Amino acid sequence: MRAQVLAQQPEVPVTWSLVATVAPRAAGRVHARLTASIAQGWHLYSISQPEGGPNATEINLDPKSPYQLTGPIAGPPPTSAFDPNFRIRTEFYTDSAAFDLPLSVHKKAEPLAPIVVMVRYQACSRRLCTQPLHATAGATPMRASATVAPPLRSKNQSRFRPDGARLNHSGKN
Repeated sequence: MRAQVLAQQPEVPVTWSLVATVAPRAAGRVHARLTASIAQGWHLYSISQPEGGPNATEINLDPKSPYQLTGPIAGPPPTSAFDPNFRIRTEFYTDSAAFDLPLSVHKKAEPLAPIVVMVRYQACSRRLCTQPLHATAGATPMRASATVAPPLRSKNQSRFRPDGARLNHSGKN
């Protein structure tokens, strides 16, 4: 039996959330993680789903965004199995899936400008499939805290000031 396409979606089978961090000492680099939480009994088609069946999940930045992708979007390996809804082998996720987006921000952008990600996706249960759905997730990047261990130094090692002048062991010149 083929799956019925839902004309009016009674529930949203996938919810989306976004978290973003600014890497310490990486000027303009931002790491964003988009997470899909998939309702029980449903599956979400992968970002690498081949054509000829369900719609692959598409992840894009808002065109007005000061951010741009600096590499490919990475996601978890999907499950690959025969899908009776489409009568072909499909790639999908169940429960949840997290996608990593490597980003850079335009030099003239407002510091820590909000990131808006737009998603187009299709989900199916054993009996029903959604039409392609659209979702938006947003986040303001947070600065990543980096705990840096002090450099190892022996008792007899000399220290130098930024201008190259030698400091004595007390740290004073």
